[in-house]
Amino acid sequence: MWKSNLAKKKGEFFLRENQVSHNIGFVLNGLLYSYYTDREAVKRIYRFYYQPRYHLMLDYESFLENTPSSLNIEVLEDAEVFLLERAVFDEICLEVPEFARLYQQEISQMLVRTLRIIRVFQSGSTHERLRLLKQTCPELFLKVPYSYLASYLGIHRNTFTELLKKV
Repeated sequence: MWKSNLAKKKGEFFLRENQVSHNIGFVLNGLLYSYYTDREAVKRIYRFYYQPRYHLMLDYESFLENTPSSLNIEVLEDAEVFLLERAVFDEICLEVPEFARLYQQEISQMLVRTLRIIRVFQSGSTHERLRLLKQTCPELFLKVPYSYLASYLGIHRNTFTELLKKV
């Protein structure tokens, strides 16, 4: 079933923790983010979803393995999302090979970005992480609360504020 142009308001969820991700979302406009809660009950930002850069939205692990999600995907700025259910997605991929190829390209790009982020997080300083985010996604600094960006980068918000003055 197609649910094109699904409007979502700030604070609403696209996916909640422990739900299985049966849908792929394509962000048409607005801003969403995913997060999980760690063992100390701290909210940890995982990813941001927005046009034109990071518009494909799903918990890929849950979607592929049909397992409960460990993520919440929440609307940060009112958004419009094109929703594609798993069964329809599978059918389109079989009937339209070009669609499947485009999807694979998008997933490959997502993988490369994720590997790059992991490398910087594992070997880079907090300053390098902030600099990379500012270079690659400057629009986030205009739309996202700094406390969320600090969480995404894995640094304390006070440290984030101090580093931001130096970048």
